[in-house]
Amino acid sequence: MGSILQDEVEGLLQSQRYDPSIIPKLEEYVQHQVTIGPYDSDANLALLKLYQFYPELYNAGVVAKVLMLALTALPATDFLCSQYLISSKFQNQEPVPKLVNLLELLEGGKYLEFWASKESYKDRIPAVKDFDKSIRRFMFGVIKRTYIAIEREEFMVSCFAAFRSANGDPVLMRQCALKLMGLLSSRLRMRINQSP
Repeated sequence: MGSILQDEVEGLLQSQRYDPSIIPKLEEYVQHQVTIGPYDSDANLALLKLYQFYPELYNAGVVAKVLMLALTALPATDFLCSQYLISSKFQNQEPVPKLVNLLELLEGGKYLEFWASKESYKDRIPAVKDFDKSIRRFMFGVIKRTYIAIEREEFMVSCFAAFRSANGDPVLMRQCALKLMGLLSSRLRMRINQSP
């Protein structure tokens, strides 16, 4: 079903990109991405553009799903591109500010605060398939790209944030541990980061 819906949406975007009659199909496709995948930035940005042109058709729940999907694409700039397409009159409506806060926490390396905020928002933000896995991948990537060497305390805080996101799931905790061990053995030394 995924590829049929994806092909249908691609066809609509090529032939009727700015026609408001395709909004329901694009919204259905967003739901498909949230539950099954894969993420389709182009279709989501087209939907947000249509919401700009036709604000009376704006759907805050669908926009929240688009932003959550965009978070899974970090470090790509999809979230910012999506945010810029949301009309100013909707920027301060929930859950947009909460999702912007999550982005800021991630980009600021405040991983413990990110997981705590995500948990406190869970009733107000949509669930997205493999969201936590994508965020952990982003976190590990940031740690790996940022540090040649790292203070033990800072590394342990980052590790704790990753483990906490596993919510006690032994499989996820094992995956986190293996990823961290790989970072330690291949790249990181436990001391202050120095320029090469």
